[in-house]
Amino acid sequence: MGSFRRIIKSSFYLSRLKKYSFLILLSLVLAVLCTAISYPGILYSDSYTRIENAKKMIQSSDVIYSWNTPTPSYFIALSLLLTYDILLYTFVQAWLFFFITFVLIIRLGQNHLPLKIAITIISPMIWGASVYYEAGVGCAAGMAALIVILSIIQIEKGDFDRLIEFFLLFFFSFVVFGYRANAFTIIPVLAYAIFRSEWRLKLKIFCISSIISGLLFVTIMAGIMNVNTMSSKSAGFVWEILVVLDRVGIEKQECYATFLDDIGGEGATLDALEKNIITSIDGFIWDSRLNNYVLSEQGNFRIILAKYVYIITNEPKAYYLNKFDSICRSLGIGYKLNGREYDYNRWGIMDKYGFHDTNERKAFVETYNKSNKVLGWYCLTPWLVYFISIILLMFEIRLKNRNTRLFLFVIMIAVFYYGAFLINTQSYEIRYFYPSLYLLSLVNLSMLTDIISCVINKLVERNAEIIERR
Repeated sequence: MGSFRRIIKSSFYLSRLKKYSFLILLSLVLAVLCTAISYPGILYSDSYTRIENAKKMIQSSDVIYSWNTPTPSYFIALSLLLTYDILLYTFVQAWLFFFITFVLIIRLGQNHLPLKIAITIISPMIWGASVYYEAGVGCAAGMAALIVILSIIQIEKGDFDRLIEFFLLFFFSFVVFGYRANAFTIIPVLAYAIFRSEWRLKLKIFCISSIISGLLFVTIMAGIMNVNTMSSKSAGFVWEILVVLDRVGIEKQECYATFLDDIGGEGATLDALEKNIITSIDGFIWDSRLNNYVLSEQGNFRIILAKYVYIITNEPKAYYLNKFDSICRSLGIGYKLNGREYDYNRWGIMDKYGFHDTNERKAFVETYNKSNKVLGWYCLTPWLVYFISIILLMFEIRLKNRNTRLFLFVIMIAVFYYGAFLINTQSYEIRYFYPSLYLLSLVNLSMLTDIISCVINKLVERNAEIIERR
């Protein structure tokens, strides 16, 4: 018993929890407020699907076909099992989101912490996301947690703390890759940062194996829960093909009139072309002959990929023009991202999920959406957010800030994450960009306060020198 107490007393992570007790309490208060005001949380179309999938997991052992990533449904199902309500999920997500955000802010720099935390609390991008049933929120929090753990993992610790670290890396890796399948593109950044570090080889292997274990468990868990994860990536490639076919002209279009018919049946290509829109897969994916169920059938992804390569080879001009336009739209160049999907009462059916209409909830949603419009020049234009990050990072390098490597690591995570959507996307919406926006905004805030503080200090020193000369 005595040795166990010593282990607990000497634990790095348990001592950190004591140190951050105020932040834990603050996060709890903010989570209670946001959950109470927004109850049962902010739901949109995919949220309903995930809740229904969670209910199926509890009530039946039949195969669940899920177009959306199923990982959030596991936690929603746990909430339903424990409380018969989704309230617990909303609250825990909000609490962890606030707390992880505060801890990342501390890791990014100790300067002006009260100011940075205050700015974070009043930011709609934070409180609005905390209760939002969107996969990007969990993914963002998971990436922030991985960044924090990797930034302190080199500190010498006992076996008990290493066990905690394995669980944390495993769990948050499971969350990151389980909530957003596209997040796999951050693996090269994580691997490079780990293997380029000066850590012992044993520690490097420990980190990589913990993260990869979490990634693999995403697939294992889907098998355990009998979930058929339908291939959503197929839709992005088909959408690109359809937009390219729209660009080739009517004469050439006739040559491709049956191009996708071997996937969706006779007339599928023309049906999808007629319904397709340039801004989202929603035009054709739900009610055309190339719907999500057809595209997800086994073997179809290989066929689609082959046709995608064929289009690149045979219609390079139309393809590259479309790819350039798609990248511009994804980066907010010439077009702002769509801020939709943050709804007050989507489809008018939220009473089914415990919705209670209140003026406070309406104000909560309206305030978030209005702020999105006001701050659209920033949060809806990814290229500008990245540009600001690069400029601030250059200043930090010049100032020789000791946190510059951590800033660069966070920025590269954000770049590689969103890079996946430049390769294959389904729409041009802020919710896809959100994890990158979240990370970049926190690092920008830290770099900006550092730079302003440094400039002020230098001005004060210069004034002091002038006074002394007089």
